[in-house]
Amino acid sequence: MESEPKRRHSVSWQTASRHCWLWVAMWACLSVRSRQQPAQVADMHVVTLRKPKDHVWACAARSCWTWKELVLGDGHDFFIPRPRATRRLASWLLSTATPAVPLNEVAILGNCKRFDLYFALAQPIDGHQLSTHVAEALGRQLAAERAERGGVTLWLWRALQGFDAAERVAWEAPEAQMEEVVQLSRSLELRSGGCRVARYACQVAVALEGRLRSAFNPCSAREAHIMLQLKRSLDAVTADADVLGEASPCGRRLQLVWRIALEAGKAVRAALDRGVARGGEAAAVAERLVEEKVTKCMAKLEGFRHGARVAHLRASASRLLESAMDNCAPEQRRHARRSLQRLLHEPSLALKRGLEANETQILEQVEQELLRIRSADGQGVYSPLRISSIQSNTYN
Repeated sequence: MESEPKRRHSVSWQTASRHCWLWVAMWACLSVRSRQQPAQVADMHVVTLRKPKDHVWACAARSCWTWKELVLGDGHDFFIPRPRATRRLASWLLSTATPAVPLNEVAILGNCKRFDLYFALAQPIDGHQLSTHVAEALGRQLAAERAERGGVTLWLWRALQGFDAAERVAWEAPEAQMEEVVQLSRSLELRSGGCRVARYACQVAVALEGRLRSAFNPCSAREAHIMLQLKRSLDAVTADADVLGEASPCGRRLQLVWRIALEAGKAVRAALDRGVARGGEAAAVAERLVEEKVTKCMAKLEGFRHGARVAHLRASASRLLESAMDNCAPEQRRHARRSLQRLLHEPSLALKRGLEANETQILEQVEQELLRIRSADGQGVYSPLRISSIQSNTYN
């Protein structure tokens, strides 16, 4: 009579142990979800998959991480990176753009700790919408890898593959499993907005991201490798064309973010070389320098967004210059160009910052200056070009 309860207790324990992986995976997904930043509508995002804990196995995050190590490396091969595969994956992700998710630029950073996918879009969208799109795209690559591998065990499949094979990224990937997509989307971290994206990239470069202040030491050999990884990943996605003929998937916005991040990493390590201690004191210096670089990056990104207004103003002034200084001496034309640059400097900076500027008044000042320069040489009478004709093609 006493053995029956013991047997039932033993069976229930075996049943629970067989299914404990499910509870561990659910806990991992919920813990990642709780660390995410609130999603917002923005035109720049970074989606991150962190390396799962060693005890987390049978879940979509582990499958995706295993695929990432197979295709892009595990981060320990930073001296011999895989630029072709990285470039191919970025180009393929860019090709998955849709009207609802208008991807414009893609850059990828993968190492032993994280798998970061940076995106710049043609127009702002909700961050969760992009996260779902990325999870579906990665799920398609997982399905393609399973179909190609067949019944071959993973360790043997790794041994049969080349080191940096761009063909591992399937261009015609099959449909993903919806259950896997849902699980993977819950495991992805999301940061939206240019400021958060730039700050995250700088923190990664200076080894602040995911690190306790007391353990901060960016000059260690382990943490300094991230600079090399970031630089070589940037070189991979910004080359003019890869071996398969694909154009660069990374444009000037993401290039700016990564170059500013590299500047931040160099500035922090230079400051520490001048005698700043490690730990909390060094972390405080790093945080200050990161914020300075983020401010610089945001100012330049703002200039990119308003670049069309600056280009329109300068094009109008150039047409005015060509009309006013026709048949003038070369020295006189050079003097006019220098004066034009001086007059347009402050208005251009104001337009880049998103401020309003009276373009008609600016062009009238340009016209008066050009008239003064031409009249000073006494060559004929200058007939001023009407401002209305310059402003006919206004910027919207």
